[in-house]
Amino acid sequence: VQEVESNQTKLCPDKFNSTKTGKCGGSGINECRNAYWNRNKKPAVSCKCRDPYETRFCHCVGQC
Repeated sequence: VQEVESNQTKLCPDKFNSTKTGKCGGSGINECRNAYWNRNKKPAVSCKCRDPYETRFCHCVGQC
């Protein structure tokens, strides 16, 4: 598991997850954040799309 340091706070990546809307931008990012919260019970710090051609997949990094 890769970890990234940010402002002396250790962040842990979540696995890629699929959004119901099939989109990563806009409401899709919110679905991604909600899914991260549901799995980890901690807020996501940042979420991004895996790539522009697989927009339904997003990835969040959050507090460990």
